[in-house]
Amino acid sequence: MKNFRGQKFLRAGSYDNFTLEMLTFGAGAMPIIGTAEQAAEQLARLYRRGVDGVLMCFLSYLTDTIRFRREIMPLLAA
Repeated sequence: MKNFRGQKFLRAGSYDNFTLEMLTFGAGAMPIIGTAEQAAEQLARLYRRGVDGVLMCFLSYLTDTIRFRREIMPLLAA
């Protein structure tokens, strides 16, 4: 944790201690979990706050990517 928090971009003054700890423990990751509707809402909330791109990781890449396209993307397009 100390090495990660010591990076220059983390000491720029943009982050409070809570945010620094969350970045340290999650390496900047933000889990999107729940039902299709909940996942779509979490992604939409990020977009409304100015996030225009995310890196998504799935346990079963092919199956989960297909499921994301079938179940979540239509909710985001609505």
